[in-house]
Amino acid sequence: EEWPRPLTKATTDTEPLFYSIDIGLVHFIAYDTESVYERQHLRATTRRWLQNDLVAANKRRREVPWIVAFGHRPMYCSNAADNECKYDKPTVRLEFEKIFFDGGVDLILEGHEHSYERFYPTFNRTMYQTNYVNPRAPVHIITGQTGCSESFLGLCTNPIFHSGYEWSAYRSWYPGLNGYGRITVLNETHLVWEQVLDHFFQATMDQITLQQDRHGPFNTP
Repeated sequence: EEWPRPLTKATTDTEPLFYSIDIGLVHFIAYDTESVYERQHLRATTRRWLQNDLVAANKRRREVPWIVAFGHRPMYCSNAADNECKYDKPTVRLEFEKIFFDGGVDLILEGHEHSYERFYPTFNRTMYQTNYVNPRAPVHIITGQTGCSESFLGLCTNPIFHSGYEWSAYRSWYPGLNGYGRITVLNETHLVWEQVLDHFFQATMDQITLQQDRHGPFNTP
């Protein structure tokens, strides 16, 4: 099967860096967070495509109920560094959060911070609940502990020195705890997220089960 075309064609600053693809019961959306920074000329194009894609995806939610989006920069974080994601009005959140809320995106996977952080269902800096049963807002997860070589010793750290904001459910930032995320779709209503450590015999560091019996936009009753 041919891979989504934008992924292989986007080799210049004039080509979009977004695509979507259905895999089983999940509609995956890759969105370009850099369109609000270095790639401003594609900002309107990115927003328009994302809105149209979510409208189309919601028309098919009986066949493909889950929507998972992933982009580089996070909308929320608890890291100590001077990063936008811990402020009241970060650029990425102002640009995309309402689109994802209105489009009923179940899970948003993010990076940029070299740490791991899982959030409760949250929208507009408001925590909607402290569980994952029929969430009334998207669930954000920063899965940035894959490792890197940007520092002298080959370790990257974005420390988290406090207990996190109320919407932060779980945090891990210690160097060397490199890992990756794994999604297991059990059925139309249950999806399992795991953060798995590369070392320590592939141990699961964090795990949640999302239960959603009413897939659809969060802005509707």
